[in-house]
Amino acid sequence: MYYWVCYECVKMLNVFGIQPTIRSDISNWSSELDSLFKYFSNTQEEEHKDAAIRLLDILLNRTAHSSYFNKLYFGRQQKFVHIDKPILYLVILTWLRQLQQHFFNLPETDIKRDWNKKFGRYCGTSSANKDKILGYIHMSKATSDKPHLVNSFDWFVPSKSSCCITSLLQWSAQILNQDIPDLSKNTDDDTKKRLYLAQEPPKFAWSNDDLRKRTEKSQQEEEEELSDSITPEKTNTLSEDKVNEVAQLSLNAKFKAIATALTASAEKKNLGKRKHEDLEYGTCCLLSVINGNNDTNYNNLEDFLNEEQTLENEGENTGSEDLTSDDIDK
Repeated sequence: MYYWVCYECVKMLNVFGIQPTIRSDISNWSSELDSLFKYFSNTQEEEHKDAAIRLLDILLNRTAHSSYFNKLYFGRQQKFVHIDKPILYLVILTWLRQLQQHFFNLPETDIKRDWNKKFGRYCGTSSANKDKILGYIHMSKATSDKPHLVNSFDWFVPSKSSCCITSLLQWSAQILNQDIPDLSKNTDDDTKKRLYLAQEPPKFAWSNDDLRKRTEKSQQEEEEELSDSITPEKTNTLSEDKVNEVAQLSLNAKFKAIATALTASAEKKNLGKRKHEDLEYGTCCLLSVINGNNDTNYNNLEDFLNEEQTLENEGENTGSEDLTSDDIDK
């Protein structure tokens, strides 16, 4: 998929150049897109500002993007509005939005979800043929559960006749003026067909829906995600009473609290490499202090926590509820 989009990006630049101008008839099929492109072209007509800014917010903040999108220069609205010539960015972003409005709202078994009418869409599979260039890629039609190994790059070509514009080149041609007048004489048949279809674009109905993807999370994971968003200033600032309370704990009780926190952090998903390394190093440091203080030889925090829990249970069973682990050791 990525390779196909890159391929069409190159074709788009070849046809329209790196500083394209917009067509004058965009309003015939989308008045909102007409306002968006007119405002962000060199003219920046004030009458289109409100509509353009609203649509930009939808493109950046209510459309599904990869996790690193907002780190890009054009991924944040406050930066985007200062880009000198953002037309090409907008072409790709509006094409992505149009794709999501079409595909996200269709059931998996709807044939309209098929990227290619003959071969279907990409699908996951547990098998692979390492001896073939395309041996890891499979496609399947909406009406079939059977994946088929892709054996030709032709399978990636999206169908031309569809209510959704699956070709970036065709979408571009609906918005931009062709930079090279005689290009059609020297292009492949697919490009010619896309340019021909773009002459009379279908109507495009803009949606205000928030289409950002969300992976399924349990309530506990959502709470953990919320806690991760707390600023360091808040997490590092503790009340004096809390600090004094902790000061009264036995050394092993403090070890247990730290070990419990580290273990909970280790169970979180999608830890970055740096955070994982920091967590591992902190765990090793804690184990070293625990073993040095207690003359033990723990290799992991779980063994330490399990033994501490066992000692606590034994204390409860003997009625010694206030007995600390240090006292038991003695």
